[in-house]
Amino acid sequence: MALLNDSQGRLWVGTKSGGLDRLDPGAQAFRNYRHNAADPQSLAANGIMSLYEDEAGSIWVGTFAAGLSRYDAESDGFESFHNDPDDPTSLTSDRVTGMAKAGDGLLWVSTDGGGLNLLDPTRGTFRSFRHHPENHSGLPSDTLLALHRDAEGTLWVGTHGAGLAKMETLPGSTTEPTFRTFGEHDGLPNAVVYAIRSDRAGGLWLSTNKGLARFDPATESTMAFDESHGLHGNEFNFGAAYASSSGELFFGGVNGYDAFYPEALIQDGGIRAEAALYAVEKPLQRNPQSRMRSANSNQPRASIPALASRSID
Repeated sequence: MALLNDSQGRLWVGTKSGGLDRLDPGAQAFRNYRHNAADPQSLAANGIMSLYEDEAGSIWVGTFAAGLSRYDAESDGFESFHNDPDDPTSLTSDRVTGMAKAGDGLLWVSTDGGGLNLLDPTRGTFRSFRHHPENHSGLPSDTLLALHRDAEGTLWVGTHGAGLAKMETLPGSTTEPTFRTFGEHDGLPNAVVYAIRSDRAGGLWLSTNKGLARFDPATESTMAFDESHGLHGNEFNFGAAYASSSGELFFGGVNGYDAFYPEALIQDGGIRAEAALYAVEKPLQRNPQSRMRSANSNQPRASIPALASRSID
């Protein structure tokens, strides 16, 4: 459900129901963390939705239906934050879908059903921002699937059904943030945005229910990619995205995943003509000139050695 390669070179893997795994550099086996009802310092839940490392090196774990956990290296345990209906400063929903830097040591936290939260880790308190239909410049939905801060410091929010939202103004002490929303009428192939990753040119890559899209924040233009360009399929999955240190992007869907270098797909502001790819039932049997690889989950691991042999850097 989530991957994080932290500043110490450790690989964290969040699973759907098997807890959190950690692989240290040089280690031959993973360390597994699970929820233990008898241990208040254990992981909040075994279903992991998101992972994030903050500027201080703390690892944050967003869970499904049990809130947010922060890893404490000294105790090798966790401090957890949950929704409390009687506390307006608590997390608004225990389904935590994403996290991003907010500045001044604060942390943005997106949720499924509870909108956007701003966490003060020192105080352990949250300030919430919700969708209000009458506010056309506010958060467009309370069902948030992705959170991403780009190189310019702009916060982008992927929603379920309301497209992509850009935070245009930060909240004040008594004011809420404002957003501009981009949807299908702006060129997005679909209004469900599962994941957001930046490429080295500043473009945003979005996974949706109708393929991938590259959104250019500078021109507010969109290029769409689907099965005709070689994707494994058009339907992608929540949280299944990764950007490697080499610039290669990975997006996972219902039948497999796709890996590509964005600069190899784009030329002069358009899609390269040779980017049209092979049929999905023939993973890795591609046109030699193609710029994208797909791996189908119905194929055995041994049938995709070119991808299976790659390490996640």
